Amino acid sequence: MRKALTIASVTFREGVRQPFYLLVVLLVLALLILHYFLPFFTLGKDIRMFKEVCLGYMLLGLLLMSLLLAGKVVDEEIENRTTLTLMSKPVRRWELIVGKYLGVMAAVTLALIVFALVLIVATRLRVPEEMRVHPDTIDEKQFQMLEQSIHMHTMSLIPACTLLWMQIAVMTAVAVAISTRAPMVLNMVAGFGIFLAAHLTPFLERAVDGAPAWQRGLARVLVILLPYLENFNLNPLLIFKDIVFAGASPGIGQVAYGQVWHMVGLAGLYAAGYIAFMLSIALALFRTRELG
Repeated sequence: MRKALTIASVTFREGVRQPFYLLVVLLVLALLILHYFLPFFTLGKDIRMFKEVCLGYMLLGLLLMSLLLAGKVVDEEIENRTTLTLMSKPVRRWELIVGKYLGVMAAVTLALIVFALVLIVATRLRVPEEMRVHPDTIDEKQFQMLEQSIHMHTMSLIPACTLLWMQIAVMTAVAVAISTRAPMVLNMVAGFGIFLAAHLTPFLERAVDGAPAWQRGLARVLVILLPYLENFNLNPLLIFKDIVFAGASPGIGQVAYGQVWHMVGLAGLYAAGYIAFMLSIALALFRTRELG
């Protein structure tokens, strides 16, 4: 495992030095900052829409970044015979695959941390504007309401970003598996295609309801093989419901923070299992790949 971590460290440094990495980071940051100043005209729900839209930009930016990095550090290094030189040393193929995956995820995680910090700061600044309460108000009741609202909206972003990270971790494993056999362009096309299809899997079986048996069977196979990314989408709870914390019982339109983290934990178990599954496929594909 030490060799895998060494490969991950090298991959991380190579990844963050790529021009497209900085370009994606700056593009997403520009969109987050731009939308901080934009109104959403939602009659008091602007802060919720702001968080929803910004999380969407972060997801797409990180997905693009992970697909590009996976293609760069796996397929291009095979084509350039860099991998052949590395494999001439006492490095096992599974260590190479795991190391590349961890390196890509380290680079993606760094970008996510930057995005999350900017989003948290922007959210904290935007809440008083939406409530039309000055942060330095001397009205104790208004001040308490403001602090509670800022705390709720800020804390909701932590599990939301955690789930976003899990979703990208799953898609990065898929991208690494594809990259063992496909060039970067095909990897990106296939990656985005799988991403879109995976978000449609909840509707797939219903769409073929009443269809011939072979179509229903094919739909079930696709549902099993494709990552069920809806496991990582708790935005209807985290964004559009009020969060209550320890010591309070959730009412209508509210959700308990402990319940949210319970669902995040279950999503994490699914993510770990699917990542292991995809990395096993990546290793199987890589074992038969000609490196010379």
